[in-house]
Amino acid sequence: MAAAIAVPAWAETGMKIASVAPEYRPTAEPEMPEPVSIQRHSFEVEPATGRARIVIDYTYPDQSAFGLDGGAGLEPTMAQIPGLKYDAAAKAVIYGHERKKDCLRDGS
Repeated sequence: MAAAIAVPAWAETGMKIASVAPEYRPTAEPEMPEPVSIQRHSFEVEPATGRARIVIDYTYPDQSAFGLDGGAGLEPTMAQIPGLKYDAAAKAVIYGHERKKDCLRDGS
């Protein structure tokens, strides 16, 4: 599974951020692998430096049923993407370059 976000039309149509296993084997039922999917994405920002990164959280269908016996699950992906930054004046995460900027919203 590849984690990706949509980018503006003037940019590439997709960007590979990371690869994660397509299945997770819960501790409680290791012989029954669960399919992995993206649960949500969000942004972490550092207002003082203008740095921003995307955080992608993953889930599997029976994660809530297994609880703590299901294991920790997959670790989130955290990535800094060229062109992704925090605009303190606009209080927004932006993706773009000098000619054009697009505002991104948190996906949670």
